[in-house]
Amino acid sequence: MASLTWVMEYEIDSGESVSQAVLTSVGIVEDTAITNLPVLYETVDPDALDAIFAGDGNRRMSFAFSNSCIEVYNGEYLIVESA
Repeated sequence: MASLTWVMEYEIDSGESVSQAVLTSVGIVEDTAITNLPVLYETVDPDALDAIFAGDGNRRMSFAFSNSCIEVYNGEYLIVESA
């Protein structure tokens, strides 16, 4: 039997960093507490991730984290798909 895939679009609040949005949204999709997720730094540098999306501009980045695939768009929203 095939497992279900869950896709969620998450809007990043103006006061929320991209790295925090990744943790929050993956926690929701994987139905687990943020503290139970792998360390984000082992996948991507959170400071660098936040810096990439600081300011205006048309940027997109995708990467795998925990059991999910993440696509970040312009630092405004991201899409999380469970693997």
